[in-house]
Amino acid sequence: MQVKKRVFPAVITKITDLGSCRIFSFRDKQCASQARAGMFLSVDCGETVMLRRPFAVMEVNGDDVSFLFKIVGKGTAALAARKEGDVISITGPLGMRFPDPVNRNQRAVLVAGGVGTPPIYFLAKELIAAGHEVYIFLGASKKDDLLLVNECKRLTKNVFIATDDGSYGEHGTVLNVLSKNFGLPLMSSAVYACGPVPMLKALGEFTALNKLTAHFSLEAVMGCGYGVCLGCAVQTRAGYKLCCSDGPVFRADDVVFA
Repeated sequence: MQVKKRVFPAVITKITDLGSCRIFSFRDKQCASQARAGMFLSVDCGETVMLRRPFAVMEVNGDDVSFLFKIVGKGTAALAARKEGDVISITGPLGMRFPDPVNRNQRAVLVAGGVGTPPIYFLAKELIAAGHEVYIFLGASKKDDLLLVNECKRLTKNVFIATDDGSYGEHGTVLNVLSKNFGLPLMSSAVYACGPVPMLKALGEFTALNKLTAHFSLEAVMGCGYGVCLGCAVQTRAGYKLCCSDGPVFRADDVVFA
């Protein structure tokens, strides 16, 4: 269920420098109480940046909320220049969350690629707290692009890692590793994923072949974050839908990948 759009000032309480990425934390009781894995925040990056940027909620601890972003352009560079104690304008949480598995005993397979890891990490925490057995598959081009590896390993021993160049974990794609480890324990699992389109497209074909229910969190440019600008249209079997308001979480078999 979506929550009503809310814009609020947030004081940055902690900044974690991950090199090309940053984790920003802030304290807001209402946001923390409403945020669920898969939902996102629309963040004002500064006066020199016209459009807000969408970032998935990475973690909620009490009243503290965190999000992670990679520095890739003008907007994220401006945001990365902020300091602890600075105030940023946030809209959210927005969007649709990941749905629960169909039953309380169902295993969950979580697949993340690169900067798609934060919502998957948040989902892993939620599912483990609810008593589900969770398997996490992390993939990236190279070791330096992997995110939250140690955090995921602290949640569960069932963490599998792949890099395209073999610099960390197994050599290959995350789908290669998933296919290699796919067996009886995982054949009735609920699948959740977030990452680049090629990964999601291949994973969608895999889950369809194995008759698995899967939900994907899609990445898109979201100018407004709540369905006004129409800039984040996603092609589905039922026509075009908006990533920000209808998603960003969709059933994998509903999405039409180009």
